[in-house]
Amino acid sequence: MSKLECDRLFDLYVREPQARCSTRIGVKMYLCRQIIKAHGGEIGVTCNRKRGLTFYFTLPLAIPS
Repeated sequence: MSKLECDRLFDLYVREPQARCSTRIGVKMYLCRQIIKAHGGEIGVTCNRKRGLTFYFTLPLAIPS
């Protein structure tokens, strides 16, 4: 996958490659991103041709008051 395709995985209306009308992947990844961002974290994906996709996320230990 290209960098643009990896970034688009978190868009709301991304379709599964095999299903012409499905938006389930887009909704799931979009919700994950929204939840993680709401908690002050970040989510991303990297692509390695030999190992596939690697998803990662970060969350703060504590929110400064």
